Amino acid sequence: MNIVLDVNQSYRPNVSLNGSNSKYSLNLEVQREIALYFSLAELFSVLCPIIFGCFLLVGVIGNGMVIYVILANKYLRTCPNMLFLNLAIADMLFLVFCVPLQSAFYIKRFDLTLGEPLCKLFKYTIFVTMSVSAYSLMIICVFRCIAVAFPLHASRILTKRYALVASAAIWLSMAIVNSPLALYYTESNNSTGACTITYHHKDTITSITVGVDFLLPIVICFVGTTFIITALRRNRGVIREMENETMERIETSRRSTRKLVILVVSVAVVFFVFWAPFLIISVLNALPIVGTMDTITIFVASVTAQILAFSNSCVNPIIYNFVSTDFRRAFRRAIQCRFSRMRQSHQSSAETTRSDILLRERTLIKKSFA
Repeated sequence: MNIVLDVNQSYRPNVSLNGSNSKYSLNLEVQREIALYFSLAELFSVLCPIIFGCFLLVGVIGNGMVIYVILANKYLRTCPNMLFLNLAIADMLFLVFCVPLQSAFYIKRFDLTLGEPLCKLFKYTIFVTMSVSAYSLMIICVFRCIAVAFPLHASRILTKRYALVASAAIWLSMAIVNSPLALYYTESNNSTGACTITYHHKDTITSITVGVDFLLPIVICFVGTTFIITALRRNRGVIREMENETMERIETSRRSTRKLVILVVSVAVVFFVFWAPFLIISVLNALPIVGTMDTITIFVASVTAQILAFSNSCVNPIIYNFVSTDFRRAFRRAIQCRFSRMRQSHQSSAETTRSDILLRERTLIKKSFA
């Protein structure tokens, strides 16, 4: 006799009993496991919505500022920054759509029925936004590799227009690549009511999705970064032998590339570390071996991995602030401008109130002498 715990990617568990004597009695170990599971479920139903609410607040403010400063400052509307804008838009969509729905699952203690269309859209959006983020980072690295390989022609090749075309291509391709998820995810009609893949080759489709959406762009990103770092070191001696004007242009491009590489590597490493556990568990859940593993361990690991993955959507603006001087300066100006407007509005309101008081006093004085 054992407990079967189905922890799918919506993390609505299904506790069922099997065995010849399960209708009549449970041994002490199984009773303790069930009690521990329901205690954890009750804890997560309170803790997780609070955590997700913090992610939503911080992420919407942070990514909103990234979107604002890039669109409001012409000097920030560069080729790589337009792709960072694409990443911020993906994070914003993930935060405002996926995070509240997942919070609702926890609040209802996994007893929430979304309906077939919303179930499909929920899972589809999670993987589309995640893959858009991964491929945006990959394209930034690819563009920078082009800049390093052809430094004298980079300004003509790497323009804002190409970045916008690449961003649109990323969204379109990821929408198509992940379309099987919208087809195969469904809300089961059994006691679990879970939003899960019903396709009989669940392990295959999950593994392919993780490989294409996550592993492929991350591997290309780190290969590209290695190429850039190697090229920058190799070009040091070449730069010294060039004419002054050409040398200055290449040296400026080299410094810009070095700063961008630090930023991209920081974002990519955090993205990999935060999403990898979630995706590993997603693959494990699709494999037959999950039924042989400790159910409580799988449940806790799944929830922890999901919290870590969802937090990624609110950390990128923090990374930009600490790593990028341009973003830090733009953030500071935006905040100062906002406070300045609030101060001016307050002063204007105070002056209006003071004028009204003086006008009333003068009116009263005139009436008293009349």
